[in-house]
Amino acid sequence: MRVLGLDIEEKLIGIAVSDALGIVAQRCGFIENRSKIYVVEKIKEIIAEKDIVQVVIGVPLNLNGSIGRRGGIALEFKKVLEEAISLPVDTWDERFSDKSIGRVLAQKGDARRRKRKEKIEKVAAQWMLQGYLDKNRNEIEEYYYEEG
Repeated sequence: MRVLGLDIEEKLIGIAVSDALGIVAQRCGFIENRSKIYVVEKIKEIIAEKDIVQVVIGVPLNLNGSIGRRGGIALEFKKVLEEAISLPVDTWDERFSDKSIGRVLAQKGDARRRKRKEKIEKVAAQWMLQGYLDKNRNEIEEYYYEEG
């Protein structure tokens, strides 16, 4: 039972997919954010190819938990995706993911600030999906064993 994680950005949408047991998130690259139609078609291809049973979209909330501009964009895309596919689409609060990834990279002495930003973009979907999987592991395992 694979879960697809999406990190919605203006130019690129980060993609991560869980392993078959829903335990470990793996990076799967990006989809160019050309248009909603283009992105939805690419996501449908990934869903079919990877045997996805659920989608999770990262929503960057403000520090006080409210929804800002980027969070609103992610929630709007969630609605579009729910109309286009017949799978459950959930959200995950990713407000601290970029800072957490940046902190890890900085501690490792990994790259200058500009390069660090590029690396953050590459792993943001994986980081977000892993957080979701860790938090929801019991629920996912129950589903897997019921369906298995």
